[in-house]
Amino acid sequence: MIPCLSQVEPAKDRYLAFLETLGQQGFQGEIRSDYGTRLVQSTNNSIYQILPQAAVFPINKSDLKILLKLAAHEKFRDIRFAPKGVEQEQMDS
Repeated sequence: MIPCLSQVEPAKDRYLAFLETLGQQGFQGEIRSDYGTRLVQSTNNSIYQILPQAAVFPINKSDLKILLKLAAHEKFRDIRFAPKGVEQEQMDS
C-alpha cells in the first residue's frame, strides 16, 4: 500500500506567483493549488506519490503557448513541470 502523505505544506510562494501571473496573462484553463487537486495529481500508474505544488489544465493551444512562454521567463525557470495525458481533440481548438 502507498504510504499516506504526512505533513502537507501549502504551495510555495514562487509557484503561487507563477499561477497568479499565468492567470493575468490570459490563461483560460483551470489553475489549481488546493490540496484535493494536488493529492489527486500526486499519483500515477506507479508506486510513487509525489505531491505537486499545483496543477494547471490548459484547454487550448493558446493556453499552452502562454504557459510555456511564462515558464521560460527568468523568474520562473526553476519551476518544474510534469505533463499528464490529454486527448488530442481537446487541444484542437
